[in-house]
Amino acid sequence: MPASDQLVAQVGASAGGTPVPTSAPKVLSADALAGKAVFEGNCAACHSVGSDKLLGPGLAGVRLRAPGEAWLQKWIRNSSAVIASGDVYAVKIFNDNGKIQMTSFASLTDLQIKQVLDYVDSQNVPVVLMVQ
Repeated sequence: MPASDQLVAQVGASAGGTPVPTSAPKVLSADALAGKAVFEGNCAACHSVGSDKLLGPGLAGVRLRAPGEAWLQKWIRNSSAVIASGDVYAVKIFNDNGKIQMTSFASLTDLQIKQVLDYVDSQNVPVVLMVQ
């Protein structure tokens, strides 16, 4: 049985008999739900939760791309300082995004950053297909 935070869809059939997934509502954990509010208030103007680039990069898979959770916390709180430190990944992100400086979010707590990342992850979880 899938965990409560996994997406589940039923398999339907197209006109040709090929199985196709049907949509299912996403179930958010309490942390992801809290993260959605923080994301919408602070991040959504520049970032998508998916892979689409807005002003900044899409955040799908950001935990997999970044050098770690501690690095993400430093970056989100003050990307200028991380870039100025000569961090190779930070300089690459900065250059790859037109040298546009990310807003610093020094007031966000570790928990709020984790919640935002949980929300982003929840929006990019692959659908688990259940065949009846």
